[in-house]
Amino acid sequence: MDLDVEDLLLFNMTNDTSQSSGFSEPDSLNIIVPLTIVYVVIFIAGVLGNISTCVVIARNRSMHTATNFYLFSLAISDLLLLVCGLPLEVHRLWSPMSYPLGEALCITVGLVSETSANATVLTITAFTVERYIAICRPFMSHTMSKLSRAVRYIIVIWICALCAAVPQAMQFGIVMYSEKGQNISACTVKGHGVHQVFVISSFVFFVVPMSLITVLYVLIGAKLHTSRVLHPLKKSSMESSERPNGIPRYRNGASQRRVIRMLVAVALSFFLCWAPFHVQRLIAIYGKNLEHPTDTFYKVYIVLTYISGVLYFLSTAINPFLYNIMSNKFRNAFKMDVASSLAAVKAVQAALLVLATLSLTAYRFSTSTPTIALDGATVDYIVVGAGTAGSVVANRLTENPHVKVLAVEAGEEPTFETDYPALFPFLTKTNYDWNYVSENDGYSAQYHRNGYLDLPSGKVYGGSSSIHHFYYLRGHVDDYKDWADAAGDQSWSFKHLLRYFKKSERLEDKQILNSATGKYHGTNGPTIITREKRKLPLKYLEAFQEVGHNVVDDLNTGKTLGYTRPMFYIGDGIRQSSAVCFLSPLKNRPNFHIAKKTTVNKILIDGNKNAIGVQASANGQTFNIYARKEVIVSAGTFNSPKLLMLSGIGPKDHLASLGIEVIVDLPVGKNMEDHVIVFLAHKLGEANESPVPENPSLFPIPTFIGVEAVDKTQCHPDYFTMNIICRNNTNNLALLCSSVYGLHDDVCNQLIEAGKGREILVTVLTVCRPESRGEVLLRSADPRYSPKIYTGFFSNDADLENNAAYIEDFIKVTNSSLFRNVGGETMYFDLPNCRGLELNTREYWKCYVLNMMDTTYHYSSTCRMGSVLDAKLKVLGVNRLRVVDASAMPNTVSANINAAVVTLAEKAADLIKKA
Repeated sequence: MDLDVEDLLLFNMTNDTSQSSGFSEPDSLNIIVPLTIVYVVIFIAGVLGNISTCVVIARNRSMHTATNFYLFSLAISDLLLLVCGLPLEVHRLWSPMSYPLGEALCITVGLVSETSANATVLTITAFTVERYIAICRPFMSHTMSKLSRAVRYIIVIWICALCAAVPQAMQFGIVMYSEKGQNISACTVKGHGVHQVFVISSFVFFVVPMSLITVLYVLIGAKLHTSRVLHPLKKSSMESSERPNGIPRYRNGASQRRVIRMLVAVALSFFLCWAPFHVQRLIAIYGKNLEHPTDTFYKVYIVLTYISGVLYFLSTAINPFLYNIMSNKFRNAFKMDVASSLAAVKAVQAALLVLATLSLTAYRFSTSTPTIALDGATVDYIVVGAGTAGSVVANRLTENPHVKVLAVEAGEEPTFETDYPALFPFLTKTNYDWNYVSENDGYSAQYHRNGYLDLPSGKVYGGSSSIHHFYYLRGHVDDYKDWADAAGDQSWSFKHLLRYFKKSERLEDKQILNSATGKYHGTNGPTIITREKRKLPLKYLEAFQEVGHNVVDDLNTGKTLGYTRPMFYIGDGIRQSSAVCFLSPLKNRPNFHIAKKTTVNKILIDGNKNAIGVQASANGQTFNIYARKEVIVSAGTFNSPKLLMLSGIGPKDHLASLGIEVIVDLPVGKNMEDHVIVFLAHKLGEANESPVPENPSLFPIPTFIGVEAVDKTQCHPDYFTMNIICRNNTNNLALLCSSVYGLHDDVCNQLIEAGKGREILVTVLTVCRPESRGEVLLRSADPRYSPKIYTGFFSNDADLENNAAYIEDFIKVTNSSLFRNVGGETMYFDLPNCRGLELNTREYWKCYVLNMMDTTYHYSSTCRMGSVLDAKLKVLGVNRLRVVDASAMPNTVSANINAAVVTLAEKAADLIKKA
């Protein structure tokens, strides 16, 4: 369709003022990347700040004043503007050729945005009038400044804002057109009378209010300058608000001046941030030379467009910072009610949840193959799942340029927050998590909020390596001896797998590389490994050494026990996930293809029990893809057994009960293992200094780890611990307790309270090789349903006894001089289920374990070698089908499992190449 250039230039929801070709031609990365970074910072700060403002005002009765209620309304309007506008603006920067929402939502978002914008200016005008009356007409203020009256005014403001927004919103809609052979869709203005509506809007909702606000503040300033402003004092418990003769007491204008300065700053920032936007909008309407990109006027206009966009959204985020800078009362209330509460955690999670819808890092990866090209396509290998293992396999197989590989992935590209270590607490329960939960067994997880466990599992390129907690540990030689025994093949022993560990690794710690253990590490692999360098953990290592534990530099030799500063999957300031290290290098390999947001429903198996391809679904379509050589299932510990069972491979009774034809009867889904953690905390000395901001490119909190045995003479470990040090940092305590480990709010609040002005050592303790087993079952024969996951935690009594015993061994560190000198002590949380038990007894610790446990999401062994797979990871009884991921592990390892999974995938790739 033909479009008026001016219509396209007007404004797409908030600030989209691109030239007519701007919808189809992305801006330069030199512009997009800095703008995106600025917008992301504004978005997170704005969401956190405005939600916090609402929390502070709502929770503090002392702040229930007319002015603060207006600021509450302003925070709501700013939050709506931010959430409705900024994510779509970032999407337009990166994907200008398509609008992701339908026409109804286009109009709805426009209505909400325009209503919020109108409410913002009306609210600022209203509190300016309220201040004018309070300063210049104090006796009138005494009768007009009631809260009920302010609430009514705010309601009227929003009704007026909505009514005025309707004519503007009705101008929006989806326009479709073709340009340079591409179909373009955009949400923009397309109604009749567009110019008049927006000119009137700029006049009524900017020029008039700002003129009135300016006049009123001039009058207020004059009044403050020429008189001693009086204002009624609020009644206190110590002093009557009236003199004995009944005349109200008054105070001088010092506090009034502080309030006025804050409100003037709010109004001034609004003018400075919104004026360029309205100027740019009027230029779009009346400008005559915008069709010619070479014109100087056009270039100035484009620069103004970028500036006005940043300032427009900045206006929605700046007010909470002004309140904290200019108001002691706001600042103190913020510290008391937000910075030390779970509200801050939940606000940041909400912000990142919205940003997760944007593919801000998609440029690093291969373009997803369109659905139309997948239907009936044939490749050499199909890799189901581009996760931790699947990314490795796809990379290694496509090293041969004559081999064509297609990876089919249910998720999509990891976005920026998966890169930065400081943001790892916010990655679960998001779009890049399958959001599975355990079946409630009525036994474990007794004091979790929901009575069941969240089971994070990566639904994103790189899988769980894109959301895990960064620790790089390999496990013990005995773990891999059990692998070799189960597979009946000694090539799975640690000795023979060491070359694969080294193949993927690029260790950058010179101290270790130059030591006796340097021979155990690689320096040329794609995965950068670094090490904790902060000095704070050193005093704890000395404490553990004092009570009989070893302190070492390197726990990755396969035999060493002790405590150390850990190695991390962090390099060049970002997470070293399988997506970053193995998938992104494939962008320019023509023999690699990936289909994102595509779900595999089942494996296609012919009458001779050959896997010949997969049936998949995407964009509402179902289609078949074929493999000339093999299908490699790398869908993870939960989804790999689910896919095999949907394809007829699994326990025959279970499959038959769901009406699935049984092709091979195998114990698929059985023997699931996971590391259970128990959350511990110790209080140490005072730490009154303010928390020092950490580098977001580093692991966000000082940490150390231990791999230990109760019997210090034995060679194999019993338990390992991850230990995190929080000095007067209640925000980090809230993140760990609530967001990362999902414990009950009562527990988290106890921890936060204990952490005020104190140093807290948080420990998660894990049994290295648990005896309990869980299982994964189908919920339905319909692949759209999630699997049923029974963790089996503590189904073997030995695990409960061992956990309690290992806690008793660990807390012996309180006998060290470090703890004794500062009065350090173990925290005994008030757990309703454990009341009445004597503290620090075996029965108490068993009860504690059942209440304070969680998963580390180290799930494994549901398609294990030796029972479902052979030593070459081939599915028993089916040809041309392998499983390569954590589900193939015969047993878990005494460590975080990511390194083991990558190594398994490296060996699997060699096995496939040799087939």
